[in-house]
Amino acid sequence: MKMKITLLLLTGLIITSCTKWHYGHGPEDDDPKDKITYNDTYVSEGGEINGGARIIPSRDKLIVRLDPNLTEKKLNYWLEHLEIQDTIGCSCGDTTIKQWTVDTSKIDIEAARRRLQDDSSGEAGLEGEIGFDIQLDSIPDFRPLDEQVDPKEFTNPSETASVNIAVLDTGIDLSRDLTPFSGQYLFNSLAYSNCYPASSGWNFVNNSSNITDGQGHGTYVTKIIRDILDNSVPQIDYRILPLKVFDDNGRGSYWNIVCAMAYIKNINKSVENIHLINTSFGGKQTQEILQKQTILKGLINELSDKSLVISSAGNKGENTDDPLDGHFLSSYDSENILAVGGYFNDTIAKKIILHPKSNYGVKSIDVALEFGNYSVVLNTLDPNSKDRAGLEGTSYSTAAMTGLAGELFIKASRPDVTALKDGILNLATSESGLNSSILDANAIIR
Repeated sequence: MKMKITLLLLTGLIITSCTKWHYGHGPEDDDPKDKITYNDTYVSEGGEINGGARIIPSRDKLIVRLDPNLTEKKLNYWLEHLEIQDTIGCSCGDTTIKQWTVDTSKIDIEAARRRLQDDSSGEAGLEGEIGFDIQLDSIPDFRPLDEQVDPKEFTNPSETASVNIAVLDTGIDLSRDLTPFSGQYLFNSLAYSNCYPASSGWNFVNNSSNITDGQGHGTYVTKIIRDILDNSVPQIDYRILPLKVFDDNGRGSYWNIVCAMAYIKNINKSVENIHLINTSFGGKQTQEILQKQTILKGLINELSDKSLVISSAGNKGENTDDPLDGHFLSSYDSENILAVGGYFNDTIAKKIILHPKSNYGVKSIDVALEFGNYSVVLNTLDPNSKDRAGLEGTSYSTAAMTGLAGELFIKASRPDVTALKDGILNLATSESGLNSSILDANAIIR
């Protein structure tokens, strides 16, 4: 779809005489005058050591979405018919989405799914699918500090901002924050949910207001986004909404992600809304399985009038257009998903090519950003010592894309979701080295 002419003119002003965007801090040499000691570590997604996030199918969990008008009699019929022995709802934000535990001593999970699908065919009010867990790569040398900060100290009392960004990840370690420009940068979500006493965000892993990141991935992703926005000229007013869907071992679930998306939908029903949703995670799934995930895809589609979902393509070097190698959730065909892969600058061939670890697909991946050479700095308890992490992987390319999307959203005068996505793709350059790898060979060169 072609972008509106007005947006072309506006975004064209951003890069009038420039074909590259600055995003993310690359590795820097230490200043000999700097008295700070940097503790360096390198985090690489994919490859031989870290093979990328893994999908682990559930043996007994069904995720269902109920019509509010479904009668109690009919609901009880389904609970009995599917041998459900336990049911829970989302801990925050939505009462129609449930996780049912199947008594697998009486029926296996796939048979329960088929029974639900077959018996409810054509019946309004009920849809369901098999759940699964996701295991992220480990993050080396990330040390959560004992002195944790109350999120209220970072939550801005104002409910409005130029751009609001939800980050579905492992949470955020607020005690490691260094950025001096906007200390109160968390989105005040208290007014938009029934989750008390949360001031900003929610922990869908243990159903609490504790959004502290003990694993590192969410903190690194959020820091990349914030570094871009804090260094924008003019400075951008933004809010971050941390939604913890992975635990401190990097284990999360489809259930957590569905509940988080439903939570965002509840926020978007109000005057305020979440403009960008960062999903720097995923895993290999067949296209057949992806097509059955109607609940999450439905929620994403229902967010399409207000929220652009920016999703990582994965780090296994696989073709996600292939029926067997699809990728959750970047392979969804939702119009409001922007799927991000990673490129490599081949200085010998003097051209941009696909990074060998990055997934690819001319149908499923929209744009490539640099795969590696990201760097973030976090504080420690020692004022003379900082932790510095070098990062590579499509998780971090996606975070950079989210930061740039936030910048473009403001400089293009807050366009709608379709125009924002089109604007991003129109600002990308076509690189011949990506011709068979990325949609229209799109790349945003750093």
